[in-house]
Amino acid sequence: MNLIRNAADAMSSVDHPRLITLRTSNDGSGNVQLSVHDRGVGFPPGSSVEQMFQPFYTTKDSGMGIGLSVSRSIVESHAGRLWAESAPEGPGATFAFTIPIIRP
Repeated sequence: MNLIRNAADAMSSVDHPRLITLRTSNDGSGNVQLSVHDRGVGFPPGSSVEQMFQPFYTTKDSGMGIGLSVSRSIVESHAGRLWAESAPEGPGATFAFTIPIIRP
């Protein structure tokens, strides 16, 4: 939910069409992947992607800066990985995570 809420927040001030794309896939190595892509403002100039995951770092006026840090901790506690990347074709960003597929 945090990734979707962040995507919506990132588009709150844009004047181009707003779009959030969710994708799921099997990455072929025993993991399921979920990606959340938005057409928002993207990453702030001069910031590093890894900085976004640091506790108490925020780009929002009313943000506390704990959502992505907590999200990463949850994903990693399930042997997964959470990352972000700039949108290669236009405005926005993609946040994605993988977690292992558990078979009974």
